[in-house]
Amino acid sequence: MASLRTWRRATAALLLVVLATTATTATAGATTSGHQEQARYCKQVDAYRLKTCAKAILPDSPLGRQLGWVLTQLAGEAATLTEAEVRAHFSAEFLTVVIPPEGVIGALQGTIAEIGTMRFVGFAYPPRARQAAALVQSTSGVRGAVQIGVTNGHPALIEFLEVKGAGP
Repeated sequence: MASLRTWRRATAALLLVVLATTATTATAGATTSGHQEQARYCKQVDAYRLKTCAKAILPDSPLGRQLGWVLTQLAGEAATLTEAEVRAHFSAEFLTVVIPPEGVIGALQGTIAEIGTMRFVGFAYPPRARQAAALVQSTSGVRGAVQIGVTNGHPALIEFLEVKGAGP
């Protein structure tokens, strides 16, 4: 029950409602070389993975780089996270409308304190060019989802972030 409350708190702290498309595609967003990365369902981890089921790989794209940063924070780096780092990764709108930088830091640090550090497992569905639902698992065994969306600008910044318990 405590982990459910934690996920709800983290979700409330990091939620920004944005319009999402309803179509699901079998390819990830375009990479820097312009080709599409194929995603496949990997039964042994109950997740989609790019290129191979042997290991979880992030897309080679602005989305992948921002998701990688978030996953690094959830793996324990949030302990030393600064407001300047948060500002470098999130859109101004997110930090103004949803939660300020110190709130992002507190939410990430609080999630780790209550559930433990997390590792990337794969995706709940094939990632899109600017959106993904990454599956993570904490050191305590709790599985969760990190939903992320990035802006279309250069650099692409996080405009949507939600950390919550993974559904069945």
